[in-house]
Formats: sequence, C-alpha cells, structure tokens
Amino acid sequence: MTNSALYNDCNISACIITDGADLDKLFKAVRSCFSSCSEIVICANQKFDEVKFTFRNYSKVKVFPQTWHKDFSKARNECIDKCKGDWIFIIDSDEELETPIKFLNEDYDIYLCQMVSDLDENQKAFHYEVRIFKNIPEIRYSGKIHEQVQLGNYEFTRCNVEIKQYRIPASELVSKIKRNAEILESDIDNPNRDYFLCQLHFELGNSHKAIECGEKVIHSDNYNNQTKALVSYWMACASQRFYNSNDVCKQMLMVSLAFEPLQLIARKKMIEILEEEKASNEMLIEQYKTLQNINDNKLSRLPMEVYFSENFLQNKIENLQWQQQ
Repeated sequence: MTNSALYNDCNISACIITDGADLDKLFKAVRSCFSSCSEIVICANQKFDEVKFTFRNYSKVKVFPQTWHKDFSKARNECIDKCKGDWIFIIDSDEELETPIKFLNEDYDIYLCQMVSDLDENQKAFHYEVRIFKNIPEIRYSGKIHEQVQLGNYEFTRCNVEIKQYRIPASELVSKIKRNAEILESDIDNPNRDYFLCQLHFELGNSHKAIECGEKVIHSDNYNNQTKALVSYWMACASQRFYNSNDVCKQMLMVSLAFEPLQLIARKKMIEILEEEKASNEMLIEQYKTLQNINDNKLSRLPMEVYFSENFLQNKIENLQWQQQ
C-alpha cells in the first residue's frame, strides 16, 4: 500500500472517556493500545483521582478531569482536543484493541474498524464504526448520544483493525438503556434519532413505541435500505411480542429481507418461526444453506449483524439431512 506509515512510526493518540466505574476494564483498554499509540489520553468525568493514581507510573498515559454534561459528543470532542497525535484512535473504557494498528494510509482521512462482541459460543455481534481518523479540527463528533463522526466528503475505508466490546452486565443494562433513551429524547437535532429510539425501545421491551419509531424510519428518505432492513427486523420482533402473532412477525421479516436480502438476523428469525411451525426439513435445509453462504462469506451489509460459527450452521444442516434419511 502506498503512502502508508508503520504503526510504530505513526503518531497516534488513543482517546478514552470514562466514569471510572470499572478500573480493571479501563486498565485492559489502555494496555491494549500501548504498542499502537504514542500517547493515551483519558478524560475522567468521575473518579478522577482513582484513575490518575492507577496510571501514575505510565508516562504515555495522560489523565484529565472532565465535567459530564449528558452529551457524549461534547465529552469525546473535549478529549480529542487534548490529543497531540497526527491520528486519533477512539476506544471505550470497556473495550480492547484486539489487533495492532499496523499502518495508516495518508490517502484516507477516516478508518472504520471492526467492532465485535461475543453473544455466546456460537454467535458474535459485528458491525463497523469510525474509530480512527486524522487529527484535524473539522473531524469531530455530533449527537448527544450514539455520537457519530460524519463522513461527509472525507476519504474513508474499512479496515481489519478489530476492537472487542464487552457485553454490559444485565444488572447495569436496563439503567444504561434508560439513561440513553432520556438523553436521546432531548437530542432533537440528531438526524438518526428515530433509528436509535426504535432500537432503545425494542431493547427496553416497549414494543408499541419501537414500532412507531420504526415506521418513521421506513418512510423517511434520510436512511438507506440496510438501516431500514435492520429497523424492520426490530419491528418484526416487537410486533411478535405486541400482537403475539407469528404471522405479523413474518410479514415484517419479509419487509426486512426486501430492503436487504443478504443479511443474517431476519433470515435466522424466519427459520426459527419455520421450525416452530414444523416446516419441512427440505425447506429448512435450503434456508440454512442460504444463511451459511451469507455467514461464511460475510456478505451482509447491515449496520449491525450477528455472525454464527461455521460449526453451528453446518451441524444444523447435517442434523436435518440425517433426519431426512
């Protein structure tokens, strides 16, 4: 690759905001960045003294106090402004950099990294996010919650840098979702507000509100087909809960597949319903093989996706084939 810089010659600042709630995870996040980053900047909006003491012996780590204003973009941008590197690497305090940043091509301004979290031994949640970008004033976050860097006219590309996200403990999940929903309700200028509200209401079990927000997304010109496909999947699951009906759920799953045929989650949900309805093994085998092709070749273009282990899908197919004999 031309115009590239090896990571140990490239001036990268890792940027972390934290409330200091889990210092063990924060330490792992910082440690994972050491080989790739020339400095690691932490803004602590709580437990500043504890965070500063934890990293007192690490000259590469710089810790600053921060006031929390219920605005994640403001917090991130304040942290970025303290970074001196030519490049910014964004990592959360409950994440780890799994692969070193080996090179950054000056032809690009922004890199989208692979975000991966384990759901169970057979499933991984997977999506891309902007996490590496040039340290120039024009590239900053917007949106109080689910903050994003707008790609605009910048040159960007996906890369193979992988960041592991740890799942939020069930004991903390509901309170965090409620906090996010509260912030998002006030974030009226967020262009993706209905999309995120649909997701949050779905996660909270507010099926009717999830469906209402999802309908706004589907009928809006502000979202692409892949985003509408994901929202239609959430609406399908919410409709199944709200109406207690597989038929309504299947109708919305078909809408999701019409928006994006090459996806996994809506197809897997459809297979689960077909299995419940005792569909023929022949039909199920065909569906699982389609799922396997999309899964193994990573063909899905959804903004969020769930990938399955190869053994999981292959075992499903082999079991069905054995039952046919």
